[in-house]
Amino acid sequence: RRDHVVLERFRKRWGALDLDQLSNKTVEDYLTERLHTVTLATVSKELGVLKSAYARAMRWDWVSTTPFRGIALNQEGEERVRWLTDDEEAQLLATAAPWLREFILVGLDTGLRRSNLVGLQWSWLHDHGTVLVVPRQVVKAKKATVMIPLTTRAATIIQRQGRQGLHVFTQADGQAYSVDQVGMAVIRTAKQAQLPGVSLHTLRHT
Repeated sequence: RRDHVVLERFRKRWGALDLDQLSNKTVEDYLTERLHTVTLATVSKELGVLKSAYARAMRWDWVSTTPFRGIALNQEGEERVRWLTDDEEAQLLATAAPWLREFILVGLDTGLRRSNLVGLQWSWLHDHGTVLVVPRQVVKAKKATVMIPLTTRAATIIQRQGRQGLHVFTQADGQAYSVDQVGMAVIRTAKQAQLPGVSLHTLRHT
């Protein structure tokens, strides 16, 4: 899906050009322009789609050169993967509000993606609440279901929520939380705890 969005952007920008008309400077101009709004890793992934296409075109003798010659792309980014040490985990939990602390604990114990953690549903619980089965439809790759045996701590927290509807975690009015709502709460809490670079996704890395 991301590739289709990227290719549509390229079509709107360069759709009238033949393969051999896309120059090194044209690509560099795009790179420079996009860096005003996105990271190097993001624009590198976008251009990586086109770079791969040119590599194939060269193998098929459709073109004799590539406009990416001499252009360094960094699709991994320069930031390290952020995860919590035991001390940082304790610090974050001590600072978090009670409702957020339960999100954090379940996130740490399951490694769920942000959307699946916040949108956790009662129907995903199996074997008397000891196993979590995330449906294929809500898994990022949508290729297979994800089965996660729950720790005693995570299972206890989930059961403590009480069934008030479709979702496990709900607000006082019974409405489900949004990913942005929980995500911003984690970021604010991490800042209060003096833990730089920590977000909701950090729980999955941990």
